[in-house]
Amino acid sequence: VSEAPVIFSHSSARALTDVPRNVPDEVLRKVAANGGVVMVTFLPAYVSTAAAAERSARKLLQAEIAKLKDPGERARRTAELAARPRPPATLAEVADHVEYVQKLAGAEHVGIGGDFDGMTGAPVGLEDVSKYPYLFAELARRGWTDAELEQLAGKNVLRALRGAEATAIRRAVRWDGGWPAAVGGGGVHAGGGIGLGVGQGAVVDRLHRLPAMLRRARQGQRVDDTDHHPPATAEQGFQRVLAWACDG
Repeated sequence: VSEAPVIFSHSSARALTDVPRNVPDEVLRKVAANGGVVMVTFLPAYVSTAAAAERSARKLLQAEIAKLKDPGERARRTAELAARPRPPATLAEVADHVEYVQKLAGAEHVGIGGDFDGMTGAPVGLEDVSKYPYLFAELARRGWTDAELEQLAGKNVLRALRGAEATAIRRAVRWDGGWPAAVGGGGVHAGGGIGLGVGQGAVVDRLHRLPAMLRRARQGQRVDDTDHHPPATAEQGFQRVLAWACDG
């Protein structure tokens, strides 16, 4: 079970379009409890039942064509399949998925995961990023508030990312009887099972500064230059450091 908020970056609601990549109801409820986010994708086969059925049918036909021994017949069938019309997905169907996730998981747990760089066709009305306002207008028409639309537009996923960062820092502080083990002697370990890399500069910077700050807190000193009063107890000092590391 993940301690950090989980992000489904390009998935929709399986109850509306039954494909494995989409999120089932029981998982949507767990995402809400976990503080995570489901970012609804625009891929037609994941928001439209008709498009999903066509995708499955095409895979079967492609497998049949691949078995043909006659190159001419194989080319003819391939051309026929390429010319076969695809049922369109629509902006309204995408909005349906967004609303479904919102109603089951909550407005704090839904986001946008368009995936324009990973699809060959887009829903009608959402052909490119310039059409995002039309999706938001549709949701507003359905009764979404400005605050809910702001959450959808990015606040939810930013909150989840901050939560994941805070979890990484907390897990990097290893405990021994309520205090990090032997502070100053290896009690704080960066990368202990959480895969911190140079790309996560904010986390790494905080982890590098933690040992000295914890040492000062344990000695009853100010934890850093912005801490104007020494902690009354070592435990109070540690709580200041941990609050800084996770929220600063």
